[in-house]
Amino acid sequence: MTGAPEPVEHPDGDPHQLSPRELRRLARRRRRRVGTAQLVLVLLVALIAGYQSDVAKNQLAQANAEVSVAVQEEAGHPENPDDDRSAAVFFDGFGTYNSDHLARTLGPGVQELYGGETWSVSYGNAPLASDTIAERVLALAQDSGKRELDLVGYSMGGIINLEVAAYLSASPEVTVRSITLISSPDGIEGLRPLQRQEMDAAELVSQIPGAQYSTPLRFVGEMYFMRDRYTSGNPVQRIERFFGAIKQARVNLSGPTFPGTWLLVDQAFAIGSADLEGELQTISERTSPKGPRPSVLYLGTGAPGRDYMVDDAVSSANICGYAARNAMQCTIRKVPGAVHTAPERTLDEYEETLADVSERVRGSIEQAAELYLLRSPASPGDDRRLLEDPDGPWRQR
Repeated sequence: MTGAPEPVEHPDGDPHQLSPRELRRLARRRRRRVGTAQLVLVLLVALIAGYQSDVAKNQLAQANAEVSVAVQEEAGHPENPDDDRSAAVFFDGFGTYNSDHLARTLGPGVQELYGGETWSVSYGNAPLASDTIAERVLALAQDSGKRELDLVGYSMGGIINLEVAAYLSASPEVTVRSITLISSPDGIEGLRPLQRQEMDAAELVSQIPGAQYSTPLRFVGEMYFMRDRYTSGNPVQRIERFFGAIKQARVNLSGPTFPGTWLLVDQAFAIGSADLEGELQTISERTSPKGPRPSVLYLGTGAPGRDYMVDDAVSSANICGYAARNAMQCTIRKVPGAVHTAPERTLDEYEETLADVSERVRGSIEQAAELYLLRSPASPGDDRRLLEDPDGPWRQR
């Protein structure tokens, strides 16, 4: 005879004999738990492998990317020697891959002001290095015989603008004739509070291994940047706009000229590490022995608009203060109703503002050229005296 079955420890801790049905149920439960754990492990391995593959692909894209500078528009009056030997170089802001749209949009107004060709800088998803950009600008200037450059920077592009100007100021090949800054922040302190938080978020992303090369993370960023499209309206409209934003984000990600997360992180760092005062001092010191110091123009946002990204009132006052301390003339103008991320919406206003300020800006460029011929020795002190007392007896020495 077979003996009585041994007691089995119940899962709840009560020893008693389990029936075969209960034993089968426990076995199935254990198998489900093991199967679930195995599935989670497989999915985790697949996600890690997919993440690493995506990161490696984007790292390779960055390694093969190059900065470039291209001519967007030929000189309007090539028969004029002054027009034929100059070019306006455009630098676009945070979240942009190149400056083509900016140069096409604001180029005609800038050309009317400064003359010459219009050039567009492409960051090209390469590491954001101002010296590399400056070398490309200088190479194109040498190849095309351009001697005078007018640098135009939009938003974050204004910071790159000044860094490039500082590099070019040491070159005997070209003269930086003017520096135009459009809604450019004076570093991190020149941003609105929410945008400062976004820069902090970019820094946090950079600390996650490989995160700045993640396509899914870039998708999340795109949805965040387009949040104003789907956060207003009734619930039905919000849902429709949300799915519309998803579709647009996918289109953006598949575009050949779309900025990768790594470029956005570099652009955020450019804002966070900006030293505009130091750059303007360097420009002044390097330019003084070889030619006129550049004139500075700052275009901000006027009523009825408000720049929700950059505190341009603070930034413009600071930047013009730095320029004045380094013997450079600086002009501030407000563009009525300007929209920070869409200059094309107020194209007429930009062109009217540039036309209104043209006499003053051209006058400051001419005065800087006259000053260079008059000063001996070259010094910021002499420059300031000429600006304050242009007919004083000191200039006759």
